[in-house]
Amino acid sequence: MDEPLYADLNAFIDKSQERVTGTVKVKLYKGALTILARSSPNALYSEDLVSFDSQTIDQKDAEGFAKYHGFQARMYQKVMKK
Repeated sequence: MDEPLYADLNAFIDKSQERVTGTVKVKLYKGALTILARSSPNALYSEDLVSFDSQTIDQKDAEGFAKYHGFQARMYQKVMKK
Protein backbone atom coordinates (compact mmCIF):
# COMPACT_ATOMS: atom_id res chain seq x y z
CA MET A 1 0.00 0.00 0.00
CA ASP A 2 1.43 3.38 -1.03
CA GLU A 3 -0.18 5.65 1.57
CA PRO A 4 2.19 7.83 3.65
CA LEU A 5 0.22 7.76 6.91
CA TYR A 6 -0.13 3.97 6.74
CA ALA A 7 3.62 3.61 6.15
CA ASP A 8 4.43 6.01 9.03
CA LEU A 9 2.11 4.19 11.44
CA ASN A 10 3.63 0.84 10.50
CA ALA A 11 7.14 2.24 10.99
CA PHE A 12 6.14 3.54 14.44
CA ILE A 13 4.66 0.20 15.46
CA ASP A 14 7.67 -1.72 14.15
CA LYS A 15 10.06 0.55 16.07
CA SER A 16 8.03 0.40 19.29
CA GLN A 17 7.98 -3.41 19.17
CA GLU A 18 11.73 -3.99 18.60
CA ARG A 19 12.37 -4.91 22.24
CA VAL A 20 9.19 -6.96 22.69
CA THR A 21 10.38 -10.45 23.45
CA GLY A 22 9.82 -13.15 26.02
CA THR A 23 7.37 -15.87 26.91
CA VAL A 24 3.79 -16.01 28.13
CA LYS A 25 2.15 -19.03 29.75
CA VAL A 26 -1.62 -19.09 29.24
CA LYS A 27 -4.53 -21.30 30.21
CA LEU A 28 -7.33 -21.85 27.71
CA TYR A 29 -10.62 -23.06 29.16
CA LYS A 30 -14.12 -22.89 27.69
CA GLY A 31 -13.39 -19.98 25.38
CA ALA A 32 -11.52 -17.97 28.02
CA LEU A 33 -7.83 -17.15 28.22
CA THR A 34 -6.01 -16.58 31.51
CA ILE A 35 -2.40 -15.40 31.71
CA LEU A 36 -0.56 -17.59 34.21
CA ALA A 37 2.98 -16.25 33.86
CA ARG A 38 5.06 -13.92 31.72
CA SER A 39 8.73 -13.10 31.48
CA SER A 40 11.07 -11.07 29.30
CA PRO A 41 14.73 -10.14 29.46
CA ASN A 42 13.65 -6.60 28.45
CA ALA A 43 10.87 -6.20 31.03
CA LEU A 44 10.50 -2.74 32.54
CA TYR A 45 8.27 -3.93 35.38
CA SER A 46 9.47 -3.43 38.93
CA GLU A 47 7.55 -4.79 41.94
CA ASP A 48 8.96 -1.97 44.06
CA LEU A 49 7.81 0.78 41.68
CA VAL A 50 4.19 -0.42 41.49
CA SER A 51 3.75 -0.60 45.25
CA PHE A 52 2.12 2.30 47.10
CA ASP A 53 4.44 1.41 49.98
CA SER A 54 7.49 2.05 47.81
CA GLN A 55 10.17 4.42 49.01
CA THR A 56 11.80 4.41 45.55
CA ILE A 57 9.54 7.07 44.06
CA ASP A 58 7.58 9.92 45.60
CA GLN A 59 3.86 9.36 44.98
CA LYS A 60 3.35 13.15 44.92
CA ASP A 61 5.21 13.22 41.58
CA ALA A 62 2.07 11.82 39.93
CA GLU A 63 0.00 14.87 40.93
CA GLY A 64 1.49 17.18 38.30
CA PHE A 65 1.37 14.46 35.70
CA ALA A 66 -2.33 13.83 36.34
CA LYS A 67 -3.17 17.54 36.21
CA TYR A 68 -1.26 18.06 32.97
CA HIS A 69 -2.69 15.04 31.19
CA GLY A 70 -6.21 15.78 32.40
CA PHE A 71 -6.12 19.28 30.87
CA GLN A 72 -7.57 18.22 27.53
CA ALA A 73 -10.49 16.41 29.20
CA ARG A 74 -11.26 19.46 31.35
CA MET A 75 -11.24 21.73 28.29
CA TYR A 76 -13.54 19.31 26.47
CA GLN A 77 -16.00 19.43 29.38
CA LYS A 78 -16.01 23.25 29.32
CA VAL A 79 -16.68 23.33 25.59
CA MET A 80 -19.44 20.72 25.79
CA LYS A 81 -21.30 22.63 28.55
CA LYS A 82 -21.76 25.67 26.30
